[in-house]
Amino acid sequence: MNEVVAITSKGQMTIPKRFREKLGLKEGSRALVVETEEGLLIKPIPNLSSLIGVDREVLAGVDVHAEVRKLRLDAEERLRRL
Repeated sequence: MNEVVAITSKGQMTIPKRFREKLGLKEGSRALVVETEEGLLIKPIPNLSSLIGVDREVLAGVDVHAEVRKLRLDAEERLRRL
């Protein structure tokens, strides 16, 4: 899907409604603009509140405290070797 947009005197452009709706972009949303060989790529940045609870599924059955202890012990061991 392509769409032509105008650039304002302030260098701003309006993302067409159908793209905003498809990507879930609303007022206050943030996006990353990446320069590519072909031009600019606009990537939505997820709102942190939308990620709340994601870790429950990813970390299901994992003893987080034990993992943190293991990482600390590993880091201490590496420091001792220096």
